[in-house]
Amino acid sequence: DTTPDAELLAAADANQLTTLEQVRAQAMRLLQTTNGKKKVRASLMRYSMSGVVQDFSMLPADLKQGIQLDGLSSAITAETEAFIDHAVFTQKASFKTLLTSKDSFASHSGLATIYGHTPMTGTTPAMMSGRRQGLLMRSSFLSWPSNRTGIIRRGVNFQKRVLCNEIPPPSTVIADLRDVDEFTEEEALLHTNREAVAHKTQQPLCMSCHATINPTGFAFENMDAFGRLRTTEQIFDKGVFVRTLPLNTSSQVPLAGGGSVSVQDAFDLISFVSESNEGTSCFSRNVFR
Repeated sequence: DTTPDAELLAAADANQLTTLEQVRAQAMRLLQTTNGKKKVRASLMRYSMSGVVQDFSMLPADLKQGIQLDGLSSAITAETEAFIDHAVFTQKASFKTLLTSKDSFASHSGLATIYGHTPMTGTTPAMMSGRRQGLLMRSSFLSWPSNRTGIIRRGVNFQKRVLCNEIPPPSTVIADLRDVDEFTEEEALLHTNREAVAHKTQQPLCMSCHATINPTGFAFENMDAFGRLRTTEQIFDKGVFVRTLPLNTSSQVPLAGGGSVSVQDAFDLISFVSESNEGTSCFSRNVFR
């Protein structure tokens, strides 16, 4: 995203950009420059939809309990960028490692709590706990400003960016249909977010897209609004805790080229993507763009 530097201009003047090896050498050199690293980091942040971290201030107090919020949003972004730099420029990691590494650079106490380890100190990365891994299971992708997680948002983003499946925006007709089947506030308090979304999008016209969106988002329901691992869902009524409901995160996730993959949760889905043709080809397409 700038003009050629002096070394590249000199190579061109000396007619040293005529072979594949010469061009590759310059490309690899430029990727290690400040601007090159910035470009790679920005590309991977875009791929993982990690550029915007949600505002957690409106979440219920019970959900925020035990999480240090001061500086959390900036820490989430900084940690993701640090992980990318480490994986790409230090480890020279493969695509699979980028999606499955359990390395964490969370030195912020709140983010370390979310990732299930003590705050990182020094330069050695900490390790994420439980069924969490890689670039796509970080709070930068998972966070949401409501106690009800963004099932539809997660499903759409993952299908479009990670699996390169085209998901058209809903028409006003479809949006109106969803409103018809939405639970009342009283009914919603008796159901998980998964059940609420499934009920809201049950019309055949809605399911023309939501048959792909919903199963993908359902797999991520083992992560709450912070991106914290969970096995149950806390239900709130206007910010007041009401009850806890068991979660079902198993799903049959459709693939862009046809077929589907059966997963227990997001961990299984990411593991599949990390070594599948669908995952690798879509990643290449994103980087090319």
